[in-house]
Amino acid sequence: MENNNELAVLTPTGVEVTAGGEAIVITPIKVKELNAFLAAIQPVLGDLIKKEIDVMALVLKSPEAVIKATAIGCRKSVDWINELGIDELAKLALAMIEVNTDFFVQKVLPAVQTGMQNLTAKLDGQNLTSSSEKQEPVQSST
Repeated sequence: MENNNELAVLTPTGVEVTAGGEAIVITPIKVKELNAFLAAIQPVLGDLIKKEIDVMALVLKSPEAVIKATAIGCRKSVDWINELGIDELAKLALAMIEVNTDFFVQKVLPAVQTGMQNLTAKLDGQNLTSSSEKQEPVQSST
């Protein structure tokens, strides 16, 4: 039974939102969407790790990023999102953040930070080793 509980934590359920006259179920980002999603949220990524996320502030700060990320998260086109009212964009963006933030903030971001720290430590170790191996050759006095 414990495996089922772990699976439920790793794959949160979707959130249903009505926008554009449709009921849309927002579910976590899939691997195939990851590159585009990460590229889209890059301008606001720092804002997504805050405890209190102000969606309207994100929209004002970087509307294109929010629109693209929301389109990816909703699996709708940017053109479809552009036809919504701002309140509907905010509802969809908030649902998309809600569904994906826990996963990204609690799982992906720490893993990326740890990976970067490990990589930096390895690179630093290699640089020390490389520089100590590049000593001046000893000349013999014959």
